[in-house]
Amino acid sequence: MQLLQGAFSTVGSQSSMYVVIFCFFSCLCLHFCRSCMTLTVDFVLAVSMVMFSTFEHSVELIYHHLIQRTKEDCSRMQQLGVTCLAGYTAGAVGTVISTPADNIVSSLYNRKADSVLQAVRSIGVANLFTRSLSIRIALVGPVVTLQWFFYDTIKVLNGLPTSGGLSREHEDGGISA
Repeated sequence: MQLLQGAFSTVGSQSSMYVVIFCFFSCLCLHFCRSCMTLTVDFVLAVSMVMFSTFEHSVELIYHHLIQRTKEDCSRMQQLGVTCLAGYTAGAVGTVISTPADNIVSSLYNRKADSVLQAVRSIGVANLFTRSLSIRIALVGPVVTLQWFFYDTIKVLNGLPTSGGLSREHEDGGISA
């Protein structure tokens, strides 16, 4: 429950429908990318929530520390660029978090181990976190980047603001009517 509260801590109420839609499609895409392995929906949902939270916080950091302007002061193309950078960051963080479980599932699927404990012992604790990590980041990062880019592009084409970043009303502490 705390993971869900953290993931939605920066999300405004007007975008909650989009959050649900994005999480649903994220789960489908992650499940599709790993269709040869049997990951549980709970794990995929947890990784999606971590990636969503990472995306939101990355957008905030990019606007406040790299660009040093508010989202409203940036053009739509700049906002989509921020979306891509934050999307890749989210994909990389999600990959780092899911690598140990994916290595265990891969070992079990390929019948190199009969149990989770045996898989951990045969892979080794250090390799559990590092085996194929760079390759997975190189593959998953662009997929998640494209997910966020297409999502935000569709929003922009429908006249909605891009994802992430607090609106000027939230930053000023005011309430929009």
